[in-house]
Amino acid sequence: MRTIRNRSTSAGSARSTTQPNTAGSARPDAVPIAPLATIRSVAGERTGKQHVEEHRKIALRKRLLIHAQAGAVYVPFIGDGDIAVELYTKRRIFGADLDPERCATAASRLPLNATVVAADCNAWPFKRGAAGVDFAVADFDAYNNPWPSFESFWNGAGVTDRLVCFFTDGSVNQVSRSGNYMGRHWEKADRRRIFNFYALQHAKPRIAKTVSPWRVTMFQFYRRRGMYYFGAVIEAP
Repeated sequence: MRTIRNRSTSAGSARSTTQPNTAGSARPDAVPIAPLATIRSVAGERTGKQHVEEHRKIALRKRLLIHAQAGAVYVPFIGDGDIAVELYTKRRIFGADLDPERCATAASRLPLNATVVAADCNAWPFKRGAAGVDFAVADFDAYNNPWPSFESFWNGAGVTDRLVCFFTDGSVNQVSRSGNYMGRHWEKADRRRIFNFYALQHAKPRIAKTVSPWRVTMFQFYRRRGMYYFGAVIEAP
């Protein structure tokens, strides 16, 4: 069973239909997507080393993946495929990254039915290639800002009734550095509050607002210096 949101409405609107689950089928013929490697965004800039304390990322994911249903996984910012190789090889993998060389490396390490393209991860890159696929997991291990990628995925992809998502987010650093966040300038006392309570007071509500009327039923996070790492279980109403 798959849930398909109405593409012509806002992210908060939803409709459900039943269609055959083809997540385990062979790679679709209509996959060729023009590489967009020349597009560079804050959310997708390559910084060299992708993972810091990778074992903590893996542990967070393992705690929540036990709640995931059968279905495909979307892995934007896939890099060399480290997390996908560790956790997702038993699922149909759709991955993307700005760097074509890293895409090639990731594809060489993954099962033959994985689809990895060079693309701007802020946009949903599988409008054709993932037709008919049910996504049960999405892993937004961004270099800085996962939100455009998450929101474009939510508006563009078909998902199972329970979706498990992971995020790497350093976007809140701007409030510490400049005081500017969410379209306004904040005083120092407010900056500390926003930064220290970002996960529960800003990130979780943002996920909930994006997926409404779906619900965030589980949420876990940790912080390392200026980066937040969190995971959420999202369920149909």
